[in-house]
Amino acid sequence: MAQGSTGPAEFDAAIRIPEQVSYRVKDDRRGDVVLRHARLTGRGRPTFCSPTRAEQTGAVRPLTLWMLERAVQQCLEWRRLGYDLIAAVNLSPRNLHDPELPERVRALLDLLGAPASMLELEITESVIMSDPLRSLQVLTRLSKMGLRLAVDDFGTGYSSFSYLRKLPVHEIKIDKSFIDDMVEDGDEVIVQSTIELAHNLGLTCVAEGVQDDATLERLAKLGCDTAQGDFISPPLDGVGVAKWLQQRGPGQVTKP
Repeated sequence: MAQGSTGPAEFDAAIRIPEQVSYRVKDDRRGDVVLRHARLTGRGRPTFCSPTRAEQTGAVRPLTLWMLERAVQQCLEWRRLGYDLIAAVNLSPRNLHDPELPERVRALLDLLGAPASMLELEITESVIMSDPLRSLQVLTRLSKMGLRLAVDDFGTGYSSFSYLRKLPVHEIKIDKSFIDDMVEDGDEVIVQSTIELAHNLGLTCVAEGVQDDATLERLAKLGCDTAQGDFISPPLDGVGVAKWLQQRGPGQVTKP
């Protein structure tokens, strides 16, 4: 991590002993099955410090920057192997309310010599609505830098459609709770409406938590752009993602 990070002493020491970071791959099922990009499933958990504890102690800024650095480094490694992928990292309320975040992300990308398009930042509805004005300001600056933005766990919060139109986001992720039983329990109407809403706003739509082929095929017929879940692939480390891609064969990877 770049020098000058602030936070509790035990956290500063802990983030120098990183544990494994896992990634979740996403499949495009609107035709040929192709990998769209790798997706970070968590913040990583350096020894002694969990994301929850970091949020509570105010150490979430260095933890997020550490995670972003790891994600970008992994994307650069994948690029060296011939795979042009994107990694997505979740933002917390403290992140989104930090006016210095955009410049810190820019400095990190400059330091590593990486394009902003290598990163996607995910924000839940509840995080956005905890302070809509500040959230919009920070997200707008991040978007203008060239980062992709996504609304995670869509449908579980309380954002209005009119506010959603103002957000500079590129993607909506339908929460797993709506996907789990959509084939049998009637949530398909909600899923279909969300897909149509996303497309009407010019956004792509992702289904989270896909567990079987029947759900995957139904999502494809509804026009869902991409899907993720254990049925497609369990969380993988960086080497595992590269092996997964190699097994798919050449020509099976596209940019989002």
